[in-house]
Amino acid sequence: MRWALAIAVMFGVIGCERHADPPKRASRWSEEPVERMGQLFGGTKAAAIVASPDRIIVSRLDVPKMGVLRNVGYLAWPDRGRPVELDVATRTRLASIVAADDTYRWTMHSMCIVRPGVKLRFMKAGDELDLYLCFECLTMLVRTGDGHIASPVFDGRRVAELIKPLFPDDVAFQELKVRELPRD
Repeated sequence: MRWALAIAVMFGVIGCERHADPPKRASRWSEEPVERMGQLFGGTKAAAIVASPDRIIVSRLDVPKMGVLRNVGYLAWPDRGRPVELDVATRTRLASIVAADDTYRWTMHSMCIVRPGVKLRFMKAGDELDLYLCFECLTMLVRTGDGHIASPVFDGRRVAELIKPLFPDDVAFQELKVRELPRD
């Protein structure tokens, strides 16, 4: 009992250290948008591929249902149907959305097992960058040629508006309701 009283008096006299502002939680993302985009895409060269690609090819992916095992590696799912190359206007719009800092929710993290239904392949001057989109959990997996992988939460509604018309016969994709994300 005396020890408890001594400890209480000691903290009462010395006090606990208090901060005017609570310390910020460490983030893996930079505070600067330009740096953040470089981190996301694996460097400034890869970010430039996304910002102004020569070509974008969109594929629907055949990802197995949960619990179904297949002899396919992660991020190596086969295409469902034929891939579609975007025309210049759609490519420009999609690139501007994907390269925009406000497309991502930098403070949010998804805790799901990502099962992407769409792959975007950005190409520029012989370099490629693949983005895998899961519209269920709104997570984007980024894979570059050097193996860099990132997984931000993204605003899937704007992306889905551009991609859905490319696959009009895909009933499941057309019926997909993409939820809206809260702002950071």
